[in-house]
Amino acid sequence: MGTLRLSINTRAGGAARLATHSVSTRRYGQAMKVRTSVALSKSVLAALDRRAGGPRRRSALIERAVRSYLSVDAPQRADLTTINRHAKRLNEEAEDVLSYQVIP
Repeated sequence: MGTLRLSINTRAGGAARLATHSVSTRRYGQAMKVRTSVALSKSVLAALDRRAGGPRRRSALIERAVRSYLSVDAPQRADLTTINRHAKRLNEEAEDVLSYQVIP
């Protein structure tokens, strides 16, 4: 699996921009790093820097966050999709059952 490497260039006019430069590989068969481009608002960039512990640690934090997001198991996604598809009916049923409760 490839590894996403992000580097940030701040651009005038509000947003920060991650610059696309090149594809590089690590030695000895380790994962490939790819530079990519993503636009972020200044507020998101500031929060990212605070959480990462500085600008030099952004890539590692973004990579961990994306890996975490992508690691959600397919069965969990399928369950969530099913629940969301039936949420209205299930909520109406729960409200009906609760209406029978007698609170002294």
